[in-house]
Order: sequence, then structure tokens, then C-alpha cells
Amino acid sequence: MLGTNIADFDTADKEMASVLRNYLREVEDAFYGAVVAAQKSGEFRGAIDARALARMLLCMTQGMALVGRVLENETILRGTIQAAVSLLETK
Repeated sequence: MLGTNIADFDTADKEMASVLRNYLREVEDAFYGAVVAAQKSGEFRGAIDARALARMLLCMTQGMALVGRVLENETILRGTIQAAVSLLETK
């Protein structure tokens, strides 16, 4: 829902832009915490910058939410998730 609201809002509305930025920051922070925990446990590669990775996951998931609205099958989204995970896994 966040991605669709961002796509639809009037960019001249500074107050709404601030609200949306805050929500994006919260989602990014949640990803960051999960990435750091996965790196500490050895599930994800530790050499990858956790903050940059959190931002990539934020952008990927928001893009997937928009793309997923028009796809007729989930195979593309599942493949995207599998590709992202395979890049991160240490195994």
C-alpha cells in the first residue's frame, strides 16, 4: 500500500512527502535490523553494507508491490525473491 500511495501522491504536497518519507524510513530500519541479525547469525554475507542492503530491499519490495498489481502470475515475483536471497546467502 505504501508504494501505491507514493506513486499516486502530489509531489508538491510537502506534508504528505514527509509522512511518506517517515514510513519508508521505518520500513528501511526494519529491514536493517533483520539484515544485521542475519549477518550476525551467518545467514547473510557480512561483507555487504547492511544499510545499503536494507535500502535495496526497500526499493525491491516497493517495486514488487507495484509490479505485482498487474502481473497475472506470481512466478516473476517469486523468482525475484529467490534471486535476491541467493545473492545474500553465505551457502
